[in-house]
Amino acid sequence: MNECVASVALAVREFARSVRHALTLALQAFAEEDLGQALQVWHGDADVDRRHSSLFREIPAARQANEENVVPGAHLLFVLKNLERTGDDATSIAEACHFTATGHDPPGERPGAGSSSAWVPG
Repeated sequence: MNECVASVALAVREFARSVRHALTLALQAFAEEDLGQALQVWHGDADVDRRHSSLFREIPAARQANEENVVPGAHLLFVLKNLERTGDDATSIAEACHFTATGHDPPGERPGAGSSSAWVPG
């Protein structure tokens, strides 16, 4: 793996840390019935989706830079997608926490709606 993919891999690792933090906060909010913390996670979904979209564009560029990057880049795309889904799961837990505490969903549209995870080939 060359320097370009290694750099992207470090960014994916940092993304994984932020998703893990969101999941931890969501689980704590649910366990402690902390509505404020649940809303923090819920609003943070937009940032998770933005970071996912940014990295999703960087990985193919790194793969094209060097033929050796094709396989590691493909693996990073799978890791990235699963991390984004874990962020969505954290958001769903936060929504459940809000619903349990208030009897209704958080106000407004889910912050991460319309991200690259919803992309459909056209």
